[in-house]
Amino acid sequence: MAHLIRKLISTFKAPKPVAPYSQAVVWDRTVYVSGVLGLDKDSMQLVPGGTSAETRQALVNLGYILEAADSGYAKVVKTTILLKNMNDFVAVNEVYKEFFKTDYPARTAYQVTNLPLNANVEIEVIAGTGDVSTIHSKFATLRNLLKKWPGEKYFGVYRFLPLFFILGAALEFSMINWKVGEINFYRTFKKRQAKNIVDKQVEN
Repeated sequence: MAHLIRKLISTFKAPKPVAPYSQAVVWDRTVYVSGVLGLDKDSMQLVPGGTSAETRQALVNLGYILEAADSGYAKVVKTTILLKNMNDFVAVNEVYKEFFKTDYPARTAYQVTNLPLNANVEIEVIAGTGDVSTIHSKFATLRNLLKKWPGEKYFGVYRFLPLFFILGAALEFSMINWKVGEINFYRTFKKRQAKNIVDKQVEN
């Protein structure tokens, strides 16, 4: 039976836990990060400025914990956001995008009755460690290419026209192949029919 190591993560760069839990635990090559608050690590108080400021500080703290676990924002596979008020959802997203700029991880967001230290937001994540590569499904790759196409800036919704042209050309090519195949099948059928007639005449 394989021997697995359960590694407890602790870094002085992030606030110490406010209850009996570890900042994170690495199991095999997956790191499970405990809920992170927008705390100042020195004062152990929530940073002033409301939900946006707390979100930014929480994500900064999260980055230090991930770093200590040989991980990072780009290796996060799932985030869970707990909000004291769901009306802050948009504000949290704006800050969130400063840290997760592309290839977004899966995510869940909940409104809860209360959070530790009366915080406005708490964020926990699951991430990979070590060398991690990101790949896309075919549809996601095409969508990302369209997003990067300069036409989006100048043509807005019409940026999708190249996609329609490509799909149309592919459909037309398929129809041509189908038609050619149908013609070849018909010719083969007629040749066999003629051959059968000839063979019957020879037998007679």
